[in-house]
Amino acid sequence: MATLTAYATSTASVGAHWGDIANVLGAPDDVYATASPDRWDNDATTVFSALFSELASIPVSSVLNTATLNVQYKSSAYTGSEEFHMDAYLGASKLKDAYETVPNTSEHDLTVNLLAATAVTLEQLRDATFKAVIACYRGSATAATFSVDTVWVAVDYTPPAGGRRRRGLYTRHDGGIS
Repeated sequence: MATLTAYATSTASVGAHWGDIANVLGAPDDVYATASPDRWDNDATTVFSALFSELASIPVSSVLNTATLNVQYKSSAYTGSEEFHMDAYLGASKLKDAYETVPNTSEHDLTVNLLAATAVTLEQLRDATFKAVIACYRGSATAATFSVDTVWVAVDYTPPAGGRRRRGLYTRHDGGIS
């Protein structure tokens, strides 16, 4: 079994609220992309997406054992009405989604199991348009800043069996047969 942790390699901010969006690239480093949405802002102003080019390195014909999409985030406010959303997309098609009411102001992870129910396929993970779409919402009058440290896909997979030695075939080297 092999393991791959693919951190976001590129991002795009869909809305006006996200600042320093490139800060979500790479491994956790406590340097954040931030958003301070207005109360009840809609998707169009609180969304960014992240792509994962390393996923293409998973060999074709591998078997997926586990696959999760993850985001590490925090919120400066906790009133019980702040929400954080993360969806897995292939191009414009939503594959999976998850959201949670922000539990506190500490940093924590939101995880989407990509193999639960209708599983994401290896071909979808390897596709260059596979992405995470992140959004945050503030439902109270209390101001809140949402901070994202990193976004990643964790995959455990079994690569295809190595090449087989074929009997009866010989290769000529330097005039001799091997």
